[in-house]
Amino acid sequence: MGARWLALLSPAATLLLATVTVAGEKPVSVGIGNSGPKGRKPGPITFGMVFPPGRMPGSVKDRDRDTQADVKRRWPDGSVKHAVLTVEMKEMPAGGKRLLRLVSRAPEGASGTSGSAVLAELPESFGDVVLRLSIHKGPELRAGLRRAMKAGTLRTWLAGPQVVEKHYRTAPVDDKGASDTSLVVRFRVRYYPRAGAARVAVVVENCNWKSPGNIPYDVKITVAGQERFALKEVGRWAKGRDKRLEGYIGHARGARWVKRFWLGRDPGEVFVHRTLRYLNETGLLPRYDFNLRIPDGAIAGSYAKWRKAPRAPLQNGWLAPRPGAAGERAEIGPLPSWTVACLMKPDPRTLEWVFGHGDIAGACPVHLRDERTDWVISLDDHPEYCCVPRGRRPKAEPREAAAPPWVLPARSHFSADAAQRGSLACVPYIFTGDYFYLEELQFRANHNMISLDCERRGKAKGLLAAHQMRGAAWALRNLVHAAALSPDGSRGRKYFEAKLAGNLACFDEFLAGKLKRKPTPIGTYTPGAAHEATSGWPGEVRKRYFSIAGRQHNYLAWALSHTAVQGYAQARPMRDYLMKWTIGLATSAKEIPPGASCAEHLFVGERSADGNRFCRTWKEVAELTWNRPGGVPAARAPGPKTACRGESGAACRGVILEAERGCRPNASRALEWVDRNWRGRLPLQWRFEPIGE
Repeated sequence: MGARWLALLSPAATLLLATVTVAGEKPVSVGIGNSGPKGRKPGPITFGMVFPPGRMPGSVKDRDRDTQADVKRRWPDGSVKHAVLTVEMKEMPAGGKRLLRLVSRAPEGASGTSGSAVLAELPESFGDVVLRLSIHKGPELRAGLRRAMKAGTLRTWLAGPQVVEKHYRTAPVDDKGASDTSLVVRFRVRYYPRAGAARVAVVVENCNWKSPGNIPYDVKITVAGQERFALKEVGRWAKGRDKRLEGYIGHARGARWVKRFWLGRDPGEVFVHRTLRYLNETGLLPRYDFNLRIPDGAIAGSYAKWRKAPRAPLQNGWLAPRPGAAGERAEIGPLPSWTVACLMKPDPRTLEWVFGHGDIAGACPVHLRDERTDWVISLDDHPEYCCVPRGRRPKAEPREAAAPPWVLPARSHFSADAAQRGSLACVPYIFTGDYFYLEELQFRANHNMISLDCERRGKAKGLLAAHQMRGAAWALRNLVHAAALSPDGSRGRKYFEAKLAGNLACFDEFLAGKLKRKPTPIGTYTPGAAHEATSGWPGEVRKRYFSIAGRQHNYLAWALSHTAVQGYAQARPMRDYLMKWTIGLATSAKEIPPGASCAEHLFVGERSADGNRFCRTWKEVAELTWNRPGGVPAARAPGPKTACRGESGAACRGVILEAERGCRPNASRALEWVDRNWRGRLPLQWRFEPIGE
């Protein structure tokens, strides 16, 4: 696939060579490179672009070229946050480069789109895109783009003189015109009238919330009468060591897949490189170390492995299908390690695996639509809905009528555990503006809420604290990405920002002492304290002591810091409170060994006759962890000379870096201790920009 795969993703993957200068009238310089083996004819490119607050007060244009800017999101000051840009480019030889100079201009219309919208229809000469699904032990179903277009436009995503993108939806039908509403086919058509080209994304879903189960089928897709894609047994995985993954389960309920094709003239391949230093300035992504250099040999080796990974529709690429060691998988962390590698060393190979996993994310069974709204299952509409068997009052049951004989029991190769869920769609959406990735952001953020029991999550409030701490942390990260990037004026922005505000208000209630478990002077997240480290203990002490997993505590502190950096100031009080824990462990050597900051668990409280009691000093934590009555040894407790290492130490350092940026008390001392005592290599997920850069 390689660079050819990138061309299917958008008319341009883009190459951003220069950093942004801060002066008001100076442009944002963007370099566009031809990554194909042949010269590229004149034609448009389309890419996503983000800007820091205040950088683009109106709309956006290239200083020297015709530009269409579909502004999707603005900062509170009205300046552009995220836009999908389409720019007319002159001919480029193989390996050639061009420089764009993006500047602000007055918006032309409420959407910020440049020029008048030209909602041209797709020419008949382009032919049709036809999908054939051969259901095992069932009929052959067919869905065509032209038929879907006749049913009417679902939405217009891009609109202007250079490019128009419209979305359509249809149910595949058999030769008698009958359809099964479990399967839905979506066509997303990006048409360039001047260039005589169109990109069609074909999305196949089994996401109806009342779907009875999995559907086994083979697929063929023809474009203008020519077969462009075929696959037998969609959803089959190769046999592996895990017996649970064997057997053909079909297209899983709650999963979807996408393929993209060009109609008419293929505009050719281009590449876009965004500098990490600039992305750090926007505040929309974690602030990774832009000085780190990844050897080309490491990229080449990883790319060779990627090409051998299972990447067909509904397969898993590099994703681990089942929960493994917490925090030690490549996709777990602020961003997956392969995404960080791409940010640090962007080229066609690293972009391929980032966008590839954005597509593969559709295989996870977290995509459930309300059939009445064709959107995520809103907790505002269904406050008592939950999608777990142990949920108290699930609203949508599988339909009672006998399912067609070809429908299989609902299963998935993937676990949908929020505590093990990576951020797979944020960077792909920012870089491309592709609607598939926006939906991934929203589906995943919403599933983290509907997967909780309705009472525990506060029904419509969607309180993520009902997850264990690491689940709450990564669910909060996904929620803030959906809230920060959902387009202005959309239902998604209003919904996810409201849920984010509700979650932050719950943290405020904790800090105010209004919850059952109270805050402590040392920054303990007492609602997250559990008995998990007492497993296997003698009966007289089991469930007596409360423990905190330091790594998970730091995950949540980082997620709140990331939320605050994105502009949600309500996250700051809880962020600062949790940072007291991280900083205090590294700077209170007279009361507790600093190595405790890397402990797997620390004991922070115990049950007593008059209620739960939580430690209020570091000395009490040390006494409870190492000197409890009865001499029962603490599980995996650190010794006095334990160094900062592993995932626990990496997360600790990441939080302290953010605390130092925010000038939190004693943060400099804590960072000095961590850096002096660090042992081992920092995982890419936690290689943040050093202080002072």
